[in-house]
Amino acid sequence: MCALAALTGLFFFFVRYRENGLRRRQERQLEFEKLRGTALQYQLETEQVVNYFNRSISDKNTVDEALWDVAQQCIARLGWEDCVIYLLDPARRVLVQKAAWGQKSTSDKKIVRPIEISLNQGIVGTVAASGRPELIADTAADPRYIVDDTARGSELAVPIVAEGRVIGVIDSEHSQKNFYTPWHLQILTAIAALCSNKIALAQTEEARQKALLEVVDNQRKAAEAKLQSMRLQMNPHFLFNALNSIQEMIMRGNSDGAAQYLSKFSKLLRMVLVQSERDFVHLREELQMLRLYIALEALRFEDNFTYSIDCAHDLDMEEYRVPPLLIQPFVENALWHGLLQKEGSRNLQIRFEVTPDDHLCCTIEDNGIGRSAAGAYTRNSHHISKGIGVGAERIQALNRQYGQNNTLEIMDLQDTEGVSAGTRVIIKIA
Repeated sequence: MCALAALTGLFFFFVRYRENGLRRRQERQLEFEKLRGTALQYQLETEQVVNYFNRSISDKNTVDEALWDVAQQCIARLGWEDCVIYLLDPARRVLVQKAAWGQKSTSDKKIVRPIEISLNQGIVGTVAASGRPELIADTAADPRYIVDDTARGSELAVPIVAEGRVIGVIDSEHSQKNFYTPWHLQILTAIAALCSNKIALAQTEEARQKALLEVVDNQRKAAEAKLQSMRLQMNPHFLFNALNSIQEMIMRGNSDGAAQYLSKFSKLLRMVLVQSERDFVHLREELQMLRLYIALEALRFEDNFTYSIDCAHDLDMEEYRVPPLLIQPFVENALWHGLLQKEGSRNLQIRFEVTPDDHLCCTIEDNGIGRSAAGAYTRNSHHISKGIGVGAERIQALNRQYGQNNTLEIMDLQDTEGVSAGTRVIIKIA
């Protein structure tokens, strides 16, 4: 009987043990399913929130618009109290408040009493320096906490990272302690990644627009400099003097001289008008224009100066192309403000040659009175440098427009006693 009772008790114990084990497994399974359901729910909610933020900022055109939208939606969509977005100023190594929502913002999207935070300063500065998010359950227990507009109980700060570098921080504070959860951290981390992508796209677009505007501006400046250069050559003063010289020759009975002058003048006028419509001309064409212009000036002033235009023997005038009407203003400046104010012999030398780095070099040298004396003589130095100023501006515009390295150098010449002996202009064309 005792053995039977023992067996019966053992049987019931085994059955009860098995039932308890089965119940515990069922409870664990239910708990697992519950956790799994919660995780799936969090995942679904996370995807929904991230997709919402992605759609919301995708149509924003600038970085500021995107950041303000994110700050506003963090409160409206997630039910937070405060959100501030900082961007890093790498030059000063400080975080600057760029967008906010809550007590830190106004209705017209302005930040109330904006502050700056240095790297490693406060919770935000620590996140920017380390590149790791911070979830602070109780700000009162964290000595790094910085009060901005008002003290709050908890804080969540997440870095905005682009190409492995921290470029900003999204920071949120709440009046309740222990408000933020790991799910909030996950959400804000995803939002920070969206901000990073949007900032990169916006900056790329801004850089593209800036480059496009620079190209357009360079083209405009080059065109303006080109037109201004042409106006300097064919200005009303020059046209009047040329026609007046022809009339004077006719009245003196110098019909041959008048005919010769008129022939050269018409050729020069036609060449200037043709060249002004082209971006580059062969060196041979530029030399033809220069020779015609100087010959006209020599006729008008009765050959009271000598000149020469030389080219190096190895210079191919068909190979090298130059911007049209670029040399003449410098030559005109040398004649009018250097040579024609001088007593005694007057000489102008122009030489074209190739530099060792295969650039075309034009040297214009006169033995005139020099720039300082010319300025004192006319009492109008800004008028003296007008041709040179336009030429220099055009060279800079050509460098910007075509990515060239054209250079201009002006040298004041002196004799052995230190007296002004003229001017040398060197133009190198890439």
